[in-house]
Amino acid sequence: MKRIATAIFLLYIFTIGGCKKTDDNPFDGVSTGSISGKITDINLGSALANVSVTTTPATSTVLTNSAGEFVISDVQSGSYILKAGKTGYLDYTVNVSVAVGKTTQADMQLSSNNPNIPTVPSLVQPANGATWQPATLLFTWTASTGVGSYTLQVSSNSNFSTLVYNQGGLSGTSQQVSGLANSAVYYWRVRAVNTYGSSAYSEVRNFTTSATGAPGYPCPGVATVNYAGKTYHTVLIGSQCWLKENLNVGVKIKASANQVNDTIIQKYCYADLDTNCDILGGYYQWNEAMQYVTTPGAQGICPAGWHIPTQAEFETLIEAVGQNSNSLKAIGQGDGEEFGAGTDSSGFSGLLNGIRGVQGTFGDKSLWAYLWSSSNTSVYGPTALSFSFVGSTITIQGAYSKTAGINIRCLKN
Repeated sequence: MKRIATAIFLLYIFTIGGCKKTDDNPFDGVSTGSISGKITDINLGSALANVSVTTTPATSTVLTNSAGEFVISDVQSGSYILKAGKTGYLDYTVNVSVAVGKTTQADMQLSSNNPNIPTVPSLVQPANGATWQPATLLFTWTASTGVGSYTLQVSSNSNFSTLVYNQGGLSGTSQQVSGLANSAVYYWRVRAVNTYGSSAYSEVRNFTTSATGAPGYPCPGVATVNYAGKTYHTVLIGSQCWLKENLNVGVKIKASANQVNDTIIQKYCYADLDTNCDILGGYYQWNEAMQYVTTPGAQGICPAGWHIPTQAEFETLIEAVGQNSNSLKAIGQGDGEEFGAGTDSSGFSGLLNGIRGVQGTFGDKSLWAYLWSSSNTSVYGPTALSFSFVGSTITIQGAYSKTAGINIRCLKN
C-alpha cells in the first residue's frame, strides 16, 4: 500500500506541473486591434467634439469627446477607410491599417464648408501607385477656386504622422522636392488656403522611388545589346527589361513606297532623312515589323531573345509607371504648361516621334508617340501604345492600319 500511495502522489505532482502555463505572450487570445485619434479644426486648431467616426468595412460608429478624441475598439486586423463627419464641416477620409494587439493612431483635421474657403485641389503627378520615381521629384496639382496659397505634405506613412516635407505658402501649382530616399514608399497630399481658412486636404496618393535614386537603371547583367551594327541600352521598369531606344534596323526606303516581304528588313526614316532614323529610330509597317507572322509576342525584327511587346505587356508597363506618360517621356519632351512635361523617371526615354501615315506622309512629330504591339485584334487591326505632348495619359488602341509606319520598342523574353 505504501508503494501505491507514493506512486499516486508522484502522478499528482507530475499532472499539476505538466498543466502549468509557460506561454507569456501578452497577445495570446487577442484577435483584434483598435483605432484612436484626435480631430481638430484645420483653421483654428481647436478640438472638435461630437464628430462621427466610421470605418469601411463597417465596424462601429463612435463620436469624439469634448477633447476631440475617439477610440474604436475590437477592430479585426486589416485595411480600412476611416471617415470623419460633422455638420458644418467637410467630410474627411484616410486609409488606415490595423494589426492584432496594436492601436493605430489616426489624427484628422476637418475644414469648414464655408463657401468662401477655397476648393480642394486635385492631384496631377506623380500618379497614384507610380514606381521608379527619382529622389528629386516634381509634384503638380490643379488650381483651386479662391486660393491664396497651397500647402504640400509628403510623408513616409499614410496617416502623415511622419512628415518628410511640409511646406505652406506655395503660390503655384507645382513644387519640386529633393532628398527622398531610394526604394521608399511615400504619400502626398495638398490643401488650398486663403484668408477665410483652408480647404480639406486632397486625396492621398502614394509612389515609390527607384532603387538608385535616378532613372534609367540597366537590366541586371544586360546593360547593352549589340544588334545589326548598333548598340542599344537597356532599362529595367518593374519586372520588365526594355530597350531604351527605338529600334533602328534595316534598309531605308522612300516613305511613298510600301515595305515588302523579302529577305531584307526595310524601314522608313522621318522626312526620308537617314539622320532622323539615327535619332528617332526606324518606322515600320506592322507586317514588316512582325516579319509576316501574326503570333502575339513574336520576335519580328527584334534581336534574338527579344520580341515585340503584346498589348498585355504594354498594360504591365503602364501600371509600373502609375499610368503616367510623363514617366515614359524623355526629358524635354512634352508641354510643361499642359502637365505633359517628360520626367523620364522610368528611364524609358520615349520620344514624340509621330507617324508615317498610310498615304506615305509623316506627321505628329513632337505631338504624339506611337509604338506597335504584336497584338492584332480581329475587328480593328493591330494595337499600339500612344501618348501625347499634353497631359500624362497613356492609351492602347486599335484602328491603326497595318500600312502605317510606327516605331518599335523591343522587350526581353
